[in-house]
Amino acid sequence: MKKTLKFIYRHTLRSVWFGIIMMVLIGLYIAIGSGMPGVRAYFEMSDLEFFAAWPLKVLIALLVANLSVVTFTRIPLTAPRYGVWTVHCGIILLILGTGVYYNRKIEGQIMIPVGQTVSRYYDNESRMLYVRVNGRDICGHTLPGLPRFGTYSSENGNADYFARHGLTNLVPMYRGKPLGEMLGGKDLAIDVVGYYPYARIGENFTETGDQAGLKFTISAPHMGVTQTQYLLCDDPNHSQTIIGSSEVRIIQFGASEGLGSVAESAQKIHTLDVTLPGFHQQLHVTPGGKYVLGKTGYAITFESYDPNWPAMNGDHVKLITLMVDSPKGSFRRQVIMGRDEPTDWKLNVAGSGPMGQRQTAPLDNDLHVGYTFADPFHLSPDQNIERHTILLLTGSKSFTDVCVAADQAPKVTQINNGNGELEMSLGTMRMKVAVALKNDLDFSQSVEPVPAAQRTREGGQSGAFQVIMAKVRSGDWSKTVAVPFTQFAEEPGVNWTDGEVNLPGTSSELELQLSNQFRWLPATITLDKFELVHYPGGNDSSMVQRDFKSYLTIDDTATGQFTRDVAHMNHPVYYANGEWTFFQAAWDADGQRWSILGIGNRPGVWTMTAGCVMIFLGLIYAFYIKPIIIRRMKVKAIEAAKGRAKKPAKMATLN
Repeated sequence: MKKTLKFIYRHTLRSVWFGIIMMVLIGLYIAIGSGMPGVRAYFEMSDLEFFAAWPLKVLIALLVANLSVVTFTRIPLTAPRYGVWTVHCGIILLILGTGVYYNRKIEGQIMIPVGQTVSRYYDNESRMLYVRVNGRDICGHTLPGLPRFGTYSSENGNADYFARHGLTNLVPMYRGKPLGEMLGGKDLAIDVVGYYPYARIGENFTETGDQAGLKFTISAPHMGVTQTQYLLCDDPNHSQTIIGSSEVRIIQFGASEGLGSVAESAQKIHTLDVTLPGFHQQLHVTPGGKYVLGKTGYAITFESYDPNWPAMNGDHVKLITLMVDSPKGSFRRQVIMGRDEPTDWKLNVAGSGPMGQRQTAPLDNDLHVGYTFADPFHLSPDQNIERHTILLLTGSKSFTDVCVAADQAPKVTQINNGNGELEMSLGTMRMKVAVALKNDLDFSQSVEPVPAAQRTREGGQSGAFQVIMAKVRSGDWSKTVAVPFTQFAEEPGVNWTDGEVNLPGTSSELELQLSNQFRWLPATITLDKFELVHYPGGNDSSMVQRDFKSYLTIDDTATGQFTRDVAHMNHPVYYANGEWTFFQAAWDADGQRWSILGIGNRPGVWTMTAGCVMIFLGLIYAFYIKPIIIRRMKVKAIEAAKGRAKKPAKMATLN
């Protein structure tokens, strides 16, 4: 046994050839991992995971052990061999630093609104299933075994992957307790039963079920096109849609008393508080209406309403445009809700636009108009030209459509016998849409993998098209839903799509979303300002910009020290002596309201640098200094030999 161990020791750790073989194997491993992504995909590993896997660790450990043993046992520590020792020690340092890098490397991103502070980021390498209850109270469950590249489902016959990797019987926790306890003691659990790396979620409606709702049919005979859309009464996730340029939704009532109050409120959404010398009046106004202000000689016409007007300071505000007829003449006035200073436009000025010429001061200081907006039933459109709110009474075949537009007076249409037509907006055109009450609707979701030829490299790398199938279980009840990926799931203002589950026996709704796992930053980061730098002659709408600048304040909460710097193209911000890097990754092209920073750290960099320096110095020593030392040693040896030759030989004497 002892001889066997000595043999293995001599031919492995003490063998130069063994070290060379290890270096060749490590080179092949790195070449395969870098140049053959299909191999990584087969093993469901990202590049960081592949280079932190145990096979490479074993090879590196054997190489380090071999270098150490060979250096200490076979290379004497003498002056001519200082270079070899330095090179070998540098290689060991470089290997150790590389191991630290791939085992502790972090890559992530964070979205920061202007003026806001963040203390966490989203790790690109780790994913989490986020769960929201009734639109709030977010909790999550990490998914360390979730695949990344392959498609897994019962249809593919490989769904057992999830059981083998611990992705079944997941119990979401909320504040240290199972989420089911928060929902009335239910034994709530989630199983991952499908995964698609690049797919879209499709919605399928059929008239073969038992759900109540509305069917909309849009016909364009001149184009040979007929489009059908559905809304469901009892499903809040599918009770609204967009048809043309119109927002459409359903509100269902159990009693008829509520119907009238909704229709009546449409006339009271916009309120003006008008003051003139000796006159004051509060008016409920609607777009298109003209209102005479007593005997003052003034009249106001409500021309239009914009729910998302971009103000000069970057805010999006509610704004109305009025035409004012006064004894002194006519002019336009724009009023923002909650602000005292209006913007007036002088009419019939040469060279001015259709609104008129913008004024820096009010044209009529006697007229004061205050504006308030009240829409308790959310009848007014959010982004589109108009909104149709369809009021249904449970058990009735009749329904009422309340149409509220940005530039027209509200319109109430009664539909009897469950069938009729509504006029809706399609840009600047109007179209007739057939609407029918249905009681036999059924809804299902389907996951549609995107063909490889239609995939993009950016979409694949970001993981933005990942979809999982999640089975939510509670007792004997279960429901399987498609859950898409959202990049910054837990950030305020980020919209979640699909993944909704209504729990039976409760009023609770679960929303599920797949995203990257959030982790804490070493400091808080505030985005003080975002600046877009144009090329000469460019503007905000240009496709290409010269630079994007995020002005950052980094607060070390442990020491209270502040660091201010600017992250922009080819100029990252380094923090904690370069251990962390914050760099510009993306930005809000619509309103420059936020910036996305890439987050990374630099573990083991100094160790790798020291190793490279030692290798360089060792090579310099071996190729340039070692020959000089050897020559000097030869000269000394020759001189010593000559000195010994000049000494007289000792004569043997005979006694």
